[in-house]
Amino acid sequence: MAEPPDILVADDEPHIVALLAELLTDAGYRVRTASNGRAALTAVQKQMPALILLDTMMPVHSGLEVVRILRAQGYHQLPIIMMSAVRLAEPLNRTGATDFLAKPFLLVEVLACVEHYIGVGSPDGSMVDDVGRTRAVGHYFLSRLRLARQAAAEHTHAQVRQSYQGQAASQGTPPHLLLWPQHQIAQALS
Repeated sequence: MAEPPDILVADDEPHIVALLAELLTDAGYRVRTASNGRAALTAVQKQMPALILLDTMMPVHSGLEVVRILRAQGYHQLPIIMMSAVRLAEPLNRTGATDFLAKPFLLVEVLACVEHYIGVGSPDGSMVDDVGRTRAVGHYFLSRLRLARQAAAEHTHAQVRQSYQGQAASQGTPPHLLLWPQHQIAQALS
């Protein structure tokens, strides 16, 4: 069975890295990350990825510097997708980048761009349609929603418990002897 394509995500914003890593992993890709230009160069030299998603403005080396260095080292066929909220001052074809994604981007656009250059994350490398992309993005959002609901329920449960423990303390009753009304707990958790 063939390995899924390896993607390097290089961005100094941790939430962007986490978002892209989770999305691409859910879509079947292997993902490595770098938080600055030097780390991105080191990652490529350690193991060449199938594609790089590269932020334009990063510490140590900018994304544009990383592209120039990689192209000068002979990585001419490596697809490098620049990402930025700022328009590039020089035309894309002069930067050496393969393509450009404007931030904020749609997750479906990220998947479509990646698939265009290296195929889908499945071992057979076949392209998927819009339905497949939409499913991958939907799966990502459902997992995020489940995590958010779980965190909210745990937070609410802790607040209810703290409130009853406070009442127990003010009444001089040990907290384990205090009866919690189940309907109030159920309401708080819904």
